Amino acid sequence: MQIHQSTLTPELTTKIFEEFSKAAIKATGIDGLSEKAITFEKRDGKNLIGCIVVQMFWGQLHIKYLFVQEQYRSQGIATELMKHAVEFAQSRGCTFAFVETMNFQALEFYQKLGFNVELSRYGYNKGSSFHYLKRDLISAARPLTIRPLTQSDISIIVSQFSQHNWPKPGSTFETYLKEQHAQDRLVWVAYDKDQFVGYATLKWQSKYEPFRIKNIPEIMDLNVLPPFQGQGIGSALLKTAEKAACKTHPIIGIGVGLYAGYGNAQKLYIRHGYVPDGNGITYNYQPVEPGTNALVNDDLVLWFIKRLK
Repeated sequence: MQIHQSTLTPELTTKIFEEFSKAAIKATGIDGLSEKAITFEKRDGKNLIGCIVVQMFWGQLHIKYLFVQEQYRSQGIATELMKHAVEFAQSRGCTFAFVETMNFQALEFYQKLGFNVELSRYGYNKGSSFHYLKRDLISAARPLTIRPLTQSDISIIVSQFSQHNWPKPGSTFETYLKEQHAQDRLVWVAYDKDQFVGYATLKWQSKYEPFRIKNIPEIMDLNVLPPFQGQGIGSALLKTAEKAACKTHPIIGIGVGLYAGYGNAQKLYIRHGYVPDGNGITYNYQPVEPGTNALVNDDLVLWFIKRLK
């Protein structure tokens, strides 16, 4: 067999994406890139003034192209097009949008619109650089308030989870509150207007030995009420914990259960860049050795880490 060089054709492109799709469905059950790209266009009659091309990419919005004719630039048209794209993303339940740009293109423009650089790659010709940016949409999509736990929140949390057949003992949150006062743990509650929707905690000293040895703080007990799941609230709580940990720690960790009830949490953490720590699974914080049996419940955990800086 020989390797031949040729120009990429539409037929070969279609074949490649078909194979990508098969692999994605086999691995995850869905094809996250099945929707075709769409455009929002600004026209003067039949004349195109500008357009933005976007595509749903695994549940989030990819801004592929943004273009405004030169004579119409600096008139707010690009901002108007971006507004339509963001509104479309929010209508589809996206929690973030992302875009790539060269330094001489629209880097500063995207940053002014709330996009943050996640990765910059340098070394291209003429001193140019390529940048990957992301804008979180949850804060713009709903009036979500995230703040520290107070005594008055405890009865609300217990009552709200009880209504959804998810018992949460008040004593747990009393302990959390004491640990928060002692600065051993940070605890946040999330409210959508006056409606409690979820909470998360960050434990500075984990019971998981590999984390404790490396001084990795652990996100613990992140939960969102069932009616509000899938709306970006878990992502917002996760980001809050990461922001707090990043001030003093380069790495953050989290443990996740292995049965189907943890499926959404598993996908959430992977989507946010968490990877297994490489130490296998534990039961009640103790390693599960090959050849042994372990009960599949909340104490059977796989541990993940994320580098923050």
